[in-house]
Amino acid sequence: MDNDSKHSKKRCLATWLIIAAIHEALSFALSTFVFLILFMKQALFLILVSTSLFSSCKKKEDIQVADELKYKTDFSEDYYTWISDATHEVTPGTNGFYRMTQNQENYQSWGIAPYSTINYNYSIGADVKLYASAPYFGGVGLLFNYKDNDHYYAYYIRNDGTVYVFKKSGAVFSNLVNPTYSAAIKKNSGASNRVEVRQSGSYATFYVNGNNVGNCNAPRGDGLVSAGVALSTAAYPYFTPLTGDFDNVVINKIQ
Repeated sequence: MDNDSKHSKKRCLATWLIIAAIHEALSFALSTFVFLILFMKQALFLILVSTSLFSSCKKKEDIQVADELKYKTDFSEDYYTWISDATHEVTPGTNGFYRMTQNQENYQSWGIAPYSTINYNYSIGADVKLYASAPYFGGVGLLFNYKDNDHYYAYYIRNDGTVYVFKKSGAVFSNLVNPTYSAAIKKNSGASNRVEVRQSGSYATFYVNGNNVGNCNAPRGDGLVSAGVALSTAAYPYFTPLTGDFDNVVINKIQ
């Protein structure tokens, strides 16, 4: 065999070995790629299953449930169905409002929403305006857990910038939140404030313009209760006849 034939066979062998090595490498790379794809699919499946199981095992109290609307009015139509105990001027029509005027000293008036089937945790909110200027003052706010004229709770904001909550039981008035100053209250005469009570279990929490301004023990008790809006005048020498406007009243069932 001459030298050229030997060299040719060596070159063919070397080429074959190189091709075999490349084939082996490509096969290994392809196998690895397929393994990674299958591994990632399995991992993604396990993550999805774990997330689903975790979500289904959440505690009930961890799940946020939206408030359920029960009653809403802008007083454009149903102002005449409210129950009141005082002199009232009501402005009907589109975007109307509910107006109460009180001419007696150290007296409170209220209007009860025509929705008296509350026997669950609930909230009531309203836009309120009080027309009064220093040195005279009074309060506008909400009546809640109302059973009758001798059994109810009242939450007021006053034009001196304070929050005030009391309970009436028979002839006894009990302060639950003594007058407490809050910067959240807009004090100017005729200024609009959004007030809200959230009554849950035995406690009530109070809000002004979205700000938590206090809470107290206020059990709803057995049976049905009602809720509404309220106006309060001061005693001499701070008394003056007062007018309060109320609008956009909302009652929700809450958790």
